[in-house]
Amino acid sequence: RSSDLQNNKDEELTTLTDNKISFADINLKNNIAKITEENDGLFKTESKVSFINISTKKENTYQVEGVCKAIYSAEEVMATNLGSEVHFINENGWLIKKYISTQEIQNIVLCDNLAGIIYRDKIEIINL
Repeated sequence: RSSDLQNNKDEELTTLTDNKISFADINLKNNIAKITEENDGLFKTESKVSFINISTKKENTYQVEGVCKAIYSAEEVMATNLGSEVHFINENGWLIKKYISTQEIQNIVLCDNLAGIIYRDKIEIINL
């Protein structure tokens, strides 16, 4: 639930009770984000990234093939970690950059058009 401070009323923007939701985030500048896992057959799983604008209530989505292991966000960008692949997505649901690694990604740090990809033994800095 989110409260509208200007009108002093509560308004529900989205619910997080669905057991298909694997992640949710409120750290984006103007949006709430949630990730739902959708199985399409025995071996195919897709992650649906949904951004709900807190002002307009409009929802934008982005589909990722695979299961998200973690998400990271800063300002207007979300990173979805798929293990050895990262999708950087903006709040409109558009892919900014797709990064593919040869090894497992441990963590991601986002800031001002840069991302730090953290591995077990090194860090790579990439421009977004």
